[in-house]
Amino acid sequence: VQSLSDTDVAAVALVENLQRQDLNPIEEAAGYSRLVTELRLTHEALAKVVGKSRAHVTNVLRLLHLPESVQHAVREGRLTFGHARALAAHSDPESVLPLVLARQLNVRQTEALANRAASGPQATTQPVSAGADTLALGKELAEWLGLPVEISRSGAGGSLRIRFRDLDQLDHLVKRLRHSS
Repeated sequence: VQSLSDTDVAAVALVENLQRQDLNPIEEAAGYSRLVTELRLTHEALAKVVGKSRAHVTNVLRLLHLPESVQHAVREGRLTFGHARALAAHSDPESVLPLVLARQLNVRQTEALANRAASGPQATTQPVSAGADTLALGKELAEWLGLPVEISRSGAGGSLRIRFRDLDQLDHLVKRLRHSS
């Protein structure tokens, strides 16, 4: 038995509510936001309280910055958390929402769409001397990762450069590479 203040009781109830399986990502984000605001928690501290990673908490909270139309699609189940997270990286998520829904793009395709918009027309840049096979492999890798890729050839070998904008993209890249084997 513990003696808790009204604030602590509210926090415990909210954390228990967040642990339910039937919350949509927007409801989860709203709950996290409330905990951050009311208890003045950092993302790291909140992650420990709810038993999630800091990156997950940050990604979920980013959903609240999406336009209402995108949030509505998530609430209705027309978009998954992965789709919404990918759209959060797009400069104008509302403009590509109809395309994502109409073509029923998967999360990887949505991430590639957002990354192409973020990096401009050169999502895959190759030196002029790169052969057709190298260009094709670079393009395939860029689409699979959803990140800009640069391949430089020298002799029989070469180097591969994968660009990311922030730690969330790096975290996503590492997860993709870990789960690919």
